[in-house]
Amino acid sequence: MSLILRVNLRHKCQIFLQENKYLGCNYLHMNHDRNFKRAVHNDQKITEEQPTEIYRGNLNSRVRNVKLFSLGSSVCALAVQPYIISKAMALDSVPGIAGSIFLGFTSVFTTILFHLVTKNYVTVIYYDSKRDKYLATTYTIFLRENKIEFTPDDVVVPDITGIFTTCLIKGRPVLFNDQFFNDSHHYYRIMGFDKPIDYKLSNTSVNNSTMEENLSEKIENKR
Repeated sequence: MSLILRVNLRHKCQIFLQENKYLGCNYLHMNHDRNFKRAVHNDQKITEEQPTEIYRGNLNSRVRNVKLFSLGSSVCALAVQPYIISKAMALDSVPGIAGSIFLGFTSVFTTILFHLVTKNYVTVIYYDSKRDKYLATTYTIFLRENKIEFTPDDVVVPDITGIFTTCLIKGRPVLFNDQFFNDSHHYYRIMGFDKPIDYKLSNTSVNNSTMEENLSEKIENKR
């Protein structure tokens, strides 16, 4: 048995059990595949070239389901508007027309409002080690994936972040949670925490020099 396994590893053969209906027993059968080694090599090459998922948000399904429900309700409300308005006009009902318009406006406004709240939410972040670039994914108002390709140099962390803003990627605010990174190194790198801290000493020295110049001018004016 060990000899068969060694031969299988050496020649990249496939071993499986085959039943013999004449003898009434099972026996081992080897099927040699010359393209096995080439296929394995191609699969390894493809997996190495694919970007690696380093982040996945915990609210992806909830955000998608709520946006889908909100978008569907808005479409249905707008679709029945002509029918309701025509019936209200036939009955000469002003409250019916006003209520129909209010219903359509409310459904559309709710969808837009929820999109404004969740448009910065990052669902997935991939890392391409070959090009040393990241790829963040967000949802559009029509639930299409909006992909943002960036490098750590494109990220700016504002001094005061908003409620739905973690950082700015190419000037666009995005929101993600550091707890759901597979490797915290990528989070530190994206946020720029691996860089030396700039205490803005150069600006302080400039301000001190200007203050000294102003003070000397005041002393000379008093004389």
